[in-house]
Amino acid sequence: MSELSVFVDESGDFGALAAHCPFYIVSLVVHDQDEPIDAQLGRLEKVMRESGFDRYGPVHTAPLIRREAPYSELDGRQRRRMFDALFAFSRRCSMRHKVILVDKRWFGDGDALEERIARELGEFLRENISFFQSYDRVIVYYDRGGKRR
Repeated sequence: MSELSVFVDESGDFGALAAHCPFYIVSLVVHDQDEPIDAQLGRLEKVMRESGFDRYGPVHTAPLIRREAPYSELDGRQRRRMFDALFAFSRRCSMRHKVILVDKRWFGDGDALEERIARELGEFLRENISFFQSYDRVIVYYDRGGKRR
């Protein structure tokens, strides 16, 4: 049985336009489960472990870029090594991705923003429907914006 995993993440908020958050971003990473990524994942984990990065858990690149907690104590060389490892991992894996970037200057907040995201996501799905339908199962992983119950 063929299986496709779709990992969805988002960045930004539905609030009013602010200098610290001018965009709302929805990212999808699509991976065919018949194409193993164990070797690439092992390399990434090894670099993280050898550099002491394993204590951070999931890597959040925005705080890494801005030198915020928990990455504030890392020097430029350490941060660069972490970026290089992430980049190499993503380049070596047989994954596809789609990024929906909505500029809040043009689509505001609330309903207009949600409508724009829905329109772009729907267009992406319609354009690729035969690809998605070629799998027996499509599993979507979404963390609900990082919210926990």
